Amino acid sequence: MKIEHMIGKTILGISRVHDFRLKGWRVYWEPADGDRPTPMIAEDYSLKKIIHDHPELKGARVCRAEDYYGTIILRVKEKRK
Repeated sequence: MKIEHMIGKTILGISRVHDFRLKGWRVYWEPADGDRPTPMIAEDYSLKKIIHDHPELKGARVCRAEDYYGTIILRVKEKRK
C-alpha cells in the first residue's frame, strides 16, 4: 500500500497490510484547529504493537500520511468532545 492510499483508512486496516517497518511508525493527533502543535500518541516499529498499547486508535481514520526519511507518520483526526 502506497502512502497516499493510507489516507481515509483506519489504523487497524493499515496494520492488516503493513506491520513492521525498520524505521518505524509514528502516530499523531491532527487537531481541529491548525494553530496548536500536534502531540505524538505512539511510536514503535510494529503498527500492531501500537494498536495493542493504544486500543482507542483501532478505529481512528488517517487524515494525513507522510514518509519522513523512512519513518511513516500517520496523523489521525482528534475526536471532539
